[in-house]
Amino acid sequence: MLHVPRKALATYAGVTILSFLILALVMQLWRADMAIPFSYGGGDEILHGTLTKSVFDNPWYLHNRFVGMPAGLDQHDFPVGDNFHLVWMKLISFVSLNYAITFNVYFILTFPLMVVTSLYVLRQFNISTLPAIVGSLLFTFLPYHVFKGQGHFF
Repeated sequence: MLHVPRKALATYAGVTILSFLILALVMQLWRADMAIPFSYGGGDEILHGTLTKSVFDNPWYLHNRFVGMPAGLDQHDFPVGDNFHLVWMKLISFVSLNYAITFNVYFILTFPLMVVTSLYVLRQFNISTLPAIVGSLLFTFLPYHVFKGQGHFF
């Protein structure tokens, strides 16, 4: 059985909560309408929205019967680099009301995942706790992730 010290669990839980608080302040999540995608413009937002909607409405993204009439959209010849993201979106879609909520929740969840992962890596490099927390938060909230990440989160 894996033994994780309580202090480490408290550190990871605290940094996760702190990342949610910072994200809420930076993105003003209290004003956000979760039923509308956070970003819907340039970049790859339309592509990722289509993939998310395909996973949300269909068994998988490879065929979407609601797009591309009369036969539907067949994406077998369109490579997607990593199905890991789509698996998580599929799991989120089981409890969400529409594809935009799935899209937005997935984007929000990338922040605690990044902060916990980067904190773990920095601690494995024997960096003391406080500098590791600061470094993981700085890495998590890089402008590319916060602003460009909305369209390029795969």
